[in-house]
Order: sequence, then structure tokens, then C-alpha cells
Amino acid sequence: MSSPTIYLLTVSAPARCLSPNSRAHWRSVSKAKKKLRGQAAVMSRAANAPEPLASASCRATFYVKCRRRRDGDNALASLKAAFDGLQDGGLIADDSGLIHHPVRFVVDKEKAGTVELEITEA
Repeated sequence: MSSPTIYLLTVSAPARCLSPNSRAHWRSVSKAKKKLRGQAAVMSRAANAPEPLASASCRATFYVKCRRRRDGDNALASLKAAFDGLQDGGLIADDSGLIHHPVRFVVDKEKAGTVELEITEA
């Protein structure tokens, strides 16, 4: 049996207005969603998956500047547009089959402002 295929995609951190707790204007939310979804779609196409994954798991790693406390649930929810972009780009067949692992926050000043999505074939 072969080991599962792992795809590592990097996108910019979601805008603050994509947080579930945000009360931003719909136009700024729409613009931020479109940008994040487009980035994820481009990265998915660049991964060159032979066919869309029917089921997969995802671990999101947020790179941040400082060590302050953050809410992992809100961070994961703010990536909804990115998960839709994975489907748009053809990496996964349907984002309803995506299993989400707990979010990690890593302090790295050079990579701060980015999110790594590790997609593993299930």
C-alpha cells in the first residue's frame, strides 16, 4: 500500500473581515472572499493533482508575528473561501468531504501573514 499524497499550499492570511465575528460591510467581505478563493484556486491548479481528491484532510498553519492568544475556531472559519478555492482549482472534488484538523499558530516573523494548508489524501 502506498503512502497518502500530501499537497502543501500557501495562501495569504484571511482578511479580518472574514472572521465570523466581523461586522464588516458586505462589499469589503465580498472582495476579501474573492481574493482568498482565487489564491487557493491558483495554488490548487499549480499542485498538479492527477484527479480531484474524493476525501481529504486539511491542517491549517497560521504564521504570525507574536505569541498572543488567538481563537483557532474563528481562524478556521475565516478560511471558508480558501476551502471553496480548493474545489474551484480541482484539488478536491467537494469541500464537504474535507476533514479539518485543529489549527496551528506558529511564530515566524519571516512567514507572518501567510497560511499553509496541508492537504492529505484520506
